[in-house]
Amino acid sequence: MTQTIACNPGGGPVNCVRWATIDPVTATFVDGGVIGTDGDFRSFPDAAVNDCGDLTLGYTKTNTTMFPGVYFTGRLATDPPGTVQPEALLQAGEVAYTSFQGAGEANRWGDYTGATSDFDGGLTWYLGQYSRNNTASTKWGNVIGAFDSGCVPNIGLGETFFVDGFELS
Repeated sequence: MTQTIACNPGGGPVNCVRWATIDPVTATFVDGGVIGTDGDFRSFPDAAVNDCGDLTLGYTKTNTTMFPGVYFTGRLATDPPGTVQPEALLQAGEVAYTSFQGAGEANRWGDYTGATSDFDGGLTWYLGQYSRNNTASTKWGNVIGAFDSGCVPNIGLGETFFVDGFELS
């Protein structure tokens, strides 16, 4: 599970991502942690786990000098408890984004994000939202990434292999 929480990693409160692994049989906490850095705001996290127990986490990240972009991290089932791999950029934000682009247009940020496991057992997919420089009144776009930890034979890509920004209408 994932959620956005307020935390203070050093220079004041920001939005951070909390992740946790819950045993569905016993409904108990197994592992978890918080992803946060000073001055960076992370929100709208999603998570997926493959058949090997490897976790993919995707979310929006922004700060005072960076437009809202799509970032991801994850952890192998063999990683030390409470840790994730280094964060990586999937799609950089391109323009400033405001809550209302025009009269009556509500902020729809985060509605079109999600993570899921692929039927092959090894891949996980993430659909994230970023600020996009386009001619539409809604200055956002979506990007898709597929991630493979290499735990299922004959896939073994080990990194993002498909990234494509597209606008939803």
